Amino acid sequence: MRRLFFGGLVCLATLMIVGCIEESVVVKVNRDGSGVVHVRSYHQKSSLGFSIGSSKQKSSSEQDANEGIPTEEKLQAVAESLGTGVRVESVAAKTNPQGWNGFEVVFAFDDINELVLRDPLFGLGRKSKDDAEETDGTDTEPSKTSLDEKFSLAEGTRFQLDGDRLLILRDIDHQLQAKADQQPLQPTKDPFAEEPKSSGVVSITGVQMEKIMSQVLKDARMGLFVELEGGIGKTDAHFHNDDQITLFKIEIGPLLEQKESMDKLSQLSQQYRGAELRSETQKLADQIKGLDIDIQDQISIQFAE
Repeated sequence: MRRLFFGGLVCLATLMIVGCIEESVVVKVNRDGSGVVHVRSYHQKSSLGFSIGSSKQKSSSEQDANEGIPTEEKLQAVAESLGTGVRVESVAAKTNPQGWNGFEVVFAFDDINELVLRDPLFGLGRKSKDDAEETDGTDTEPSKTSLDEKFSLAEGTRFQLDGDRLLILRDIDHQLQAKADQQPLQPTKDPFAEEPKSSGVVSITGVQMEKIMSQVLKDARMGLFVELEGGIGKTDAHFHNDDQITLFKIEIGPLLEQKESMDKLSQLSQQYRGAELRSETQKLADQIKGLDIDIQDQISIQFAE
């Protein structure tokens, strides 16, 4: 069963607590159907003394420009998962305009019709469960699998190019309804339920935690975009400019200040289905600052003349 498209947004913010991240994926399509998938990933060391991708404190000398760059093996595996003929074109350490360290990876493809987007395009610099098993046990980097299991970012997005018209195809209905269709797990007996609670000397209230998260995550953002060579002539995309459309753009800082609206968003799949669910989700998402998401399961774009 596919994962819920929106249900993990708040979970995503929690997973970023070790540091602020900025990740974007731009699919650029040329008129002949070739193109690139450009992945940008940057992280800012948080005020808690950690940087995204590692739970260990590191000295400034260890935080060089190459930190977090995925291995060649990992990049090759991701390239193969994206479709026939997809290859790693380049990978390089970079620094964004805010001074955050990170990297950029470019995957090239010859035929957009063979391309299938996968969630591992996001979090390339974070270790997966398989990566962790290959270490010597001294590194305690958090697995990104918790992110993958809770939040579907791009999985299964496909493309069809017919002449000068590009279709973007997604199974949005399946993703939105997934959680609603799941049967609740049977509760277990809590071994701590009857035990006396310890009285810690130091505690952090919910309000304090919200303030910490708001500060640490205020600049965190993620996005998925599609760009056409030469610009866009006509499109039914919900968010677009002259040459690029937005499938989703998420800014975590503003979302943390709109908990009530986010809770409503995550509950819509329990009230609606199909086209009505898409409509209600789009309507509510459009009212939430920092959340630009196109709910259509099929989007049409035409190259500019």
